Amino acid sequence: MSDLKDWIYRRDVYFGSIMPGLKIQQLQKDHPEIFTLSGFIDDLADFNPITSSPFDKVILDLGGVHEINSYGVKIWSQGLVQMKLKKVIYRNCQSPIIRQINVVINLRKNIEIESFYIPFECTSCLIDKDVLCQSSDVLKLGVQRFIEEVVHRFNCSRCDGTMDFMDDETSYFKFLG
Repeated sequence: MSDLKDWIYRRDVYFGSIMPGLKIQQLQKDHPEIFTLSGFIDDLADFNPITSSPFDKVILDLGGVHEINSYGVKIWSQGLVQMKLKKVIYRNCQSPIIRQINVVINLRKNIEIESFYIPFECTSCLIDKDVLCQSSDVLKLGVQRFIEEVVHRFNCSRCDGTMDFMDDETSYFKFLG
């Protein structure tokens, strides 16, 4: 028997190919309260495996979610309402998730955001790089100081060029304050 339990939701045929939907994996053995999400969150996303789980605390690893549309935001928000009695922790939030969390208050209400990615682009070789950051590290320094001391001093690991933050500094870290 596998240690993972999988739920996969596929989108309809889109321009001749099947678009991957949301995939939810639950680690069964050591940490069954951890759910790993990957794919695309849209109107066909079903958070029932998470909302119906018996745990008082759930950890959502969102590292594999790179896209979410407005319907997905609505479904996700409704799922969080169903989990109002659970402690919910987000882990490994990609920048599209952070952007939605910053706009839709219900996505971050009573939620702990453990870690998130910061999007960068090298000004020399033009590669993109997402850097994982712990929320606690940012909060220790303070958001403004973190931006000045960490975000503005990032160099490319490939060519040592300057890495530029690829979002708006004033709004990207809003979820922390």
